[in-house]
Amino acid sequence: MLVLTRRVDEGLNIGGEISVRILAIDGDRVKLGVVAPRTVSILRDELCQQVRNENTAAAIPAGQRAAVARSLKSLVLPAAEPDAS
Repeated sequence: MLVLTRRVDEGLNIGGEISVRILAIDGDRVKLGVVAPRTVSILRDELCQQVRNENTAAAIPAGQRAAVARSLKSLVLPAAEPDAS
């Protein structure tokens, strides 16, 4: 892990496309500004962990995957209606 010390109005660049700037420091809280392309996902660590936990909780246990697959295959889907064009 790279550890840097920055003051208010100082920043850093990541990969030439992402800029992080220190906007304010108030006690033990730091306000950051991030400029990045829209294609770059920026999430707080706690949100990433929450999503990981929810995905793990929703996952089908390995021992039940075959039974779920059989159940899904046995479903009868309605026939598609003919194209009216």
